Amino acid sequence: MKKIAFVFGLLILSSVAWAVPNTIRFQGRLTDNVGSPIVGPGVRVKFSLYDLQDGGTQVWTMPEKTVTTNEAGLFSTDIGTFDPGFFTAHPDVYLQIEVNDGTAFKTLKPRQKLSAVAYSFTTGDVPNNSISTDKIQDRAITENKIVEHSITTATLNASVVQALIPTGMIGMFAGQCPDGWGAFSEMNNRFPLGVETYTGIDGGSTTISGLTTVASGGHSHTVNEHVHSIPKSVIDHQHLTAFNSAGAVSKDPFGHADSSAGNFDQYGFAVVVGPKPDGREYEKTSSITSDYKEGNTGPSIPSPLGTSSIPDHTHTISSDGNWLPPYHAVVYCIKR
Repeated sequence: MKKIAFVFGLLILSSVAWAVPNTIRFQGRLTDNVGSPIVGPGVRVKFSLYDLQDGGTQVWTMPEKTVTTNEAGLFSTDIGTFDPGFFTAHPDVYLQIEVNDGTAFKTLKPRQKLSAVAYSFTTGDVPNNSISTDKIQDRAITENKIVEHSITTATLNASVVQALIPTGMIGMFAGQCPDGWGAFSEMNNRFPLGVETYTGIDGGSTTISGLTTVASGGHSHTVNEHVHSIPKSVIDHQHLTAFNSAGAVSKDPFGHADSSAGNFDQYGFAVVVGPKPDGREYEKTSSITSDYKEGNTGPSIPSPLGTSSIPDHTHTISSDGNWLPPYHAVVYCIKR
């Protein structure tokens, strides 16, 4: 019986077109105890995986396989299959190989730790959060590798977001100025005025001053329909008419001369002639009464009355000093 020796093993991915393989290509060389290659078909082998190089627990195995070695004792075969998450769950595994020498299976030692190449087929199902910054080559991610609009301010560092806003930018905020911004007090109680080049010059006022009266020129005013109220106390009154010593009045209450010795009945006046008890000359009294009661109004003026021209004149304008339009207060902040 020949003693079988395992000389080396090479693990590579098996090639399956258009699919991620779930097997591992294994290559090895079998020799006897003096180093001569074992040549021929029908060599029976077994493969299994353990969590330790010596002892430990078997975490995977497969049925025995028959391989064929060439004149140098080389052979290759596929090991598997493996579940997609197997190597994620078992990051450190060791391959144990058993070869049948014609009478029984002999375990070759030591167990071989699987190369990192064996893990590459798991890229078909990369677990979330499994790729760290340490695994990405510096400066390896280029602009063409990033999907447009895939990077947002929510995924950027706060300092990067702040850097995207140029210094000196002025914004309006509904609350207090955020970090990196300061109050732009120059805008307090002011409205912005657009200019080509910033000067920082203030101007204007919330009060309109310098109002003057201006000649309006010849024009007319329209008088609307209205009424006038004549109080009864104005309508009801008397006139005293002076008499001469002969009892005759020289003029009536309206300034008319008359020789009728005080007879003014044609005017509707009451005539009283005679000496007064106190020795003074008598007076003739006339009275005017009205049928209107107190507070009654006279006839209405028709509408429109028409217009009347007036000469050049001016109008006076008064102000309470409050000229602010309706507004909503905001905070102006400048980027530091």
